[in-house]
Amino acid sequence: MSDFSNFLVQQKQDEYKALFDFAVQSLLFTTKLNLWHWMATTKSAHETLYEIYDEVRVFADTLAETAMAYTPISVNSTMLQINDVQYNHDDVCLKIEDYLNQANTVAQSFVSNRAVSAVFDDLLKSVTQKLAILKNYET
Repeated sequence: MSDFSNFLVQQKQDEYKALFDFAVQSLLFTTKLNLWHWMATTKSAHETLYEIYDEVRVFADTLAETAMAYTPISVNSTMLQINDVQYNHDDVCLKIEDYLNQANTVAQSFVSNRAVSAVFDDLLKSVTQKLAILKNYET
């Protein structure tokens, strides 16, 4: 490959690295969601957190596979930690909102890519709806 071809390949990989990083971040967030699901204090919150967990898990897989259509996978090998998993209903809702805000930020970088945008749009719509339901269960 020429230097210019190598440059273009590297540029494409760098562009999609944010997607792979967010897919890994989403996968780690599913662990927290699963723990919160187990610790929920009402049946309704328990069920809704499971639905959010499932949505985010499927999203992480779909996002990684969508990005792999454009470039080989590249995962940041930083130390991955899962902390802050104590169940407090209001805090859990805030953490899900923070996650949605992060997803929206990453999505804005790929607004011109219909395939990537569709993956994010599905997640944002579904989890936003489920979060609204979850907020009504406990205070």
